[in-house]
Amino acid sequence: MMYLLTIPHEFMHSWLDTLVYSLQAQQYMVYSSHMVRTQVYLPKEVYQHINLVAQKEQKPAAQVIRELLYDGLVRRQKTMTIGQALQQLTQVKAQAPEDLSTNIDAYLYGV
Repeated sequence: MMYLLTIPHEFMHSWLDTLVYSLQAQQYMVYSSHMVRTQVYLPKEVYQHINLVAQKEQKPAAQVIRELLYDGLVRRQKTMTIGQALQQLTQVKAQAPEDLSTNIDAYLYGV
């Protein structure tokens, strides 16, 4: 028998918090009210690997999936887009000689 309980947001530390505990051989799962239920098709190999990790770490497979997704999203956010890189370049305060545009060859090639 499984019960779905909601707890106030102030008791949740992050969206990853899924509390699972056993009480007299019954499992109770506590979900935050700000989670969204979804379905995803996974290749069999990925599904099996997730279940192996879940068994090894003694966690529900859903928690393993949430953690992997979160880690992947954080890693992806660390890389800049081309637009972000160009915007960062516009904020560089470089100083150059006043005659740079007319004597560019001399500065680049020593001519």
